[in-house]
Amino acid sequence: MDEERAQGDILPPLHRGTPDAPVPLRALLLSAAALAVPLVSGWYAPELVDQQLGVLLWLPSLVPAFLLTYYRGWRGASVALAVGMAMLAFSQVALSIRGGGAPNWTVLLGLVAALVGISLGIGWVGELLHRARREAEGMALTDPLTGIANRRHLAVFMEAAFAAAERGGRAAIVLFDLDRFKELNQSHGHLAGDSALGVFARILTQQTRRADLSARFGGDEFVTVLTGADAEEALMFVDRVRHALAAEALPWGALTCSAGIASYSRGLVSPDALLAEADRGLYQAKEAGRDKAIVWRPEPKAEPTLLAVAGLEGDVVQNDEVAPSPERDSDRGRTTGHGRVLIVDDDTESLWLLAQQVTHLGFRVDAASNGNTALVAIRKRAPDIVLSDVVMPGMGGFALADRVAREHPGLPVVLVSGYDHRALSLERRPASVVGFLTKPVDLRELGVVLEEARAGTATGRRRRA
Repeated sequence: MDEERAQGDILPPLHRGTPDAPVPLRALLLSAAALAVPLVSGWYAPELVDQQLGVLLWLPSLVPAFLLTYYRGWRGASVALAVGMAMLAFSQVALSIRGGGAPNWTVLLGLVAALVGISLGIGWVGELLHRARREAEGMALTDPLTGIANRRHLAVFMEAAFAAAERGGRAAIVLFDLDRFKELNQSHGHLAGDSALGVFARILTQQTRRADLSARFGGDEFVTVLTGADAEEALMFVDRVRHALAAEALPWGALTCSAGIASYSRGLVSPDALLAEADRGLYQAKEAGRDKAIVWRPEPKAEPTLLAVAGLEGDVVQNDEVAPSPERDSDRGRTTGHGRVLIVDDDTESLWLLAQQVTHLGFRVDAASNGNTALVAIRKRAPDIVLSDVVMPGMGGFALADRVAREHPGLPVVLVSGYDHRALSLERRPASVVGFLTKPVDLRELGVVLEEARAGTATGRRRRA
């Protein structure tokens, strides 16, 4: 089992022809034999040194450089050395046939040294460029604080795992959240918080198979994608992680985690929907007292309802260009113009673009960077519509819609995602969701969905214009 653990599951094993691959023993033995050819020949047949063909006895001395460039992956240098050796051999044969005199060893040795030096120099520069490229690729797919996969790498891996599950395989997702992480930061400082994240990332990596992937989702949340696994196997994985975490001696005391689990089944339409179900399970675990793992399972519904999106923790953004001044409590529920829309998105650029579109349609806009902040904003001033992204750290759109349905009945939620979720099965749709939009959002469709949501009509099954 230990062989399946992924300490460095992001990087593939080294193979021949890669810059960091070791030179095999057989290549070293062959190099030694090639260097011995001119020495032994000169010892036993010294008369060949003064002949033109005697130069060929020294060609094997280039073999070590050729093997080095070959096994280091310096293809250009390998080709240059091979071509140089071939040209040197043909030239000496041609000179010997024409009856040339004794070779000029000074010139020949200079040419050989120049050939080897230039080839190795080209190879070294190429290796430096390859290393810089690999480091850049690693930074693009790795979380700099914990050293494990980041959200971008997670999205690519999750897409492949979901596609495999659709073709008859199995897949499960676990969403972890460190319990009372904010309290740890406040009482022991951010260095302790960073250390806790590093410890959990290390434990998570040790327990993750090479076929699976663990990644930092954002803040104190981590995601593990388990390929070929169901919910029960995911529960066993969580138990191993929790036991390893409990056995860790930490200077500030015990560290626990909550987990939400979801497994692929028919009726899901996207990796985002699968992750959203794990997020809903995570919030059930938190509400149940934390330090628990809960598998989210859909409940049959008699009446059609629509699906919800996910949100994050952050600050409510209100400025003169996007949001109007706060209203009094007595104004709650009243609408001006087309009404008020609360936009929830952890991506600042996406939030700003969507706010511009909503404002252009005549709606007034409030903005929140995550689901928790959105709930606070709704309690202070209820909007007419909540327009939320589906996947966000802290609280996803589905979990946000569940809370809205429970705390603010009748408040419509419209979800936005890179996937089309209109075909999502009914039992998976939170009661507050009345519509879905697909990125990039079409302005005309956005206007139709918002107007119908405000009018109280269900638009989740509406087709794009």
